[in-house]
Amino acid sequence: MILSGAFVRMQKTIPVRLLLLALIVCFFLQIGFMFFEFPVEVRIVGVNLFLAFMQFLAVYYVLRSNLSQLANRVLAVGFSVVGLASFIRALGILVTGDDIYGADQEWGRLFFIGLAVVNITEGFTCLGDLLIDRIDLVSKQALTDPLPNCFNRRGFDELAAQTIEKAKRGNNETVLIVADLDRFKRVN
Repeated sequence: MILSGAFVRMQKTIPVRLLLLALIVCFFLQIGFMFFEFPVEVRIVGVNLFLAFMQFLAVYYVLRSNLSQLANRVLAVGFSVVGLASFIRALGILVTGDDIYGADQEWGRLFFIGLAVVNITEGFTCLGDLLIDRIDLVSKQALTDPLPNCFNRRGFDELAAQTIEKAKRGNNETVLIVADLDRFKRVN
């Protein structure tokens, strides 16, 4: 879901095939874990490699977007941290045969709580950004006429008030030119 939110946030087409493939892989992983006796280490490796792949995929798409916004940087860092932690955990189990994060120890559980907080932060960042984007869109729509894509009366009044206020502060003169075009409705 976080990956879908990132795509919506970046105004990119959600790769439905890729997400469907991820869902199918996740489904079969869960079915396999339910019906077959896999060692815990195999389960941890499978889930963590899948999670790392999804997080790095999100990083890839976020990095392809406009990184000038702070929220996009937060998302890229969050996705990277969780993806790297998941990959290192899977790699550690493959190399040593042990869970290097010590999930059965207190510090290991605290580490996983930290990762959960990072994931939750990613989700709220996506949600907050989507809300801000929608508010900006609605504000723009309220101030512009969609056909000529210029200010409507409300937008003009707001811009005029800002311009007059700015001129007063800078002790500048302001000029307003009004033109009335006859039979403009036919052109418009």
